[in-house]
Order: sequence, then C-alpha cells, then structure tokens
Amino acid sequence: MNLYNPLCSQVNLTVLPKEKLKASITTEMNAIEKELEIIKLILKKSELQTPDEIEVRAAASCLHSVYNGYENILKLIAKMRKIEIESDHRWHKRLLYAMKDT
Repeated sequence: MNLYNPLCSQVNLTVLPKEKLKASITTEMNAIEKELEIIKLILKKSELQTPDEIEVRAAASCLHSVYNGYENILKLIAKMRKIEIESDHRWHKRLLYAMKDT
C-alpha cells in the first residue's frame, strides 16, 4: 500500500523528523494564509462590483490551493504517524477518514 498518489502530491514521502515536520507545516500554513488574503481581496472587491470571469477563476484557484494546503498538512502528519493510505482514486477521502480520529 502506498501512502499517496505521487502524481497528486509534492510532499516528500520519507518519514519526517519533528523539526522538519514543523517547518513543512509552517510553510503550508503561510501559503494558505496568502491564498486566504487574496480571496478576501476578491470578496471585498466583489461588494462593489460583480466579479468578472478572471476574478472568479482566481478565487476558485485560491480556494483549491487552500484545500490542497490543508490536505498536504494531513499527509505530512499521516506520514509521521505511519498511517498508510491506499493510492487509488479515493485516496483523498481515505486520508480524511484516516485523520479524523487522530
């Protein structure tokens, strides 16, 4: 059983020492915060005028990045705890279920 689908992940698959885990999570959280700030700007602008297609796509892309960031954090924690997730088309769902009780 593979922990992640390597085509869908940019996370290093080796077991991480706690210091590296903390640094990796901090990096992900910083990226998430940046994406959330962009979403806030788009939402604020949308109060004044209807967003155009580019702004809608930008917001959707940022939201996707936020989800991926949280998913990457869960993958890092799962790897540290040696939780294995099968690499199939349901690996995202399996990851969430595996992590809900940790």
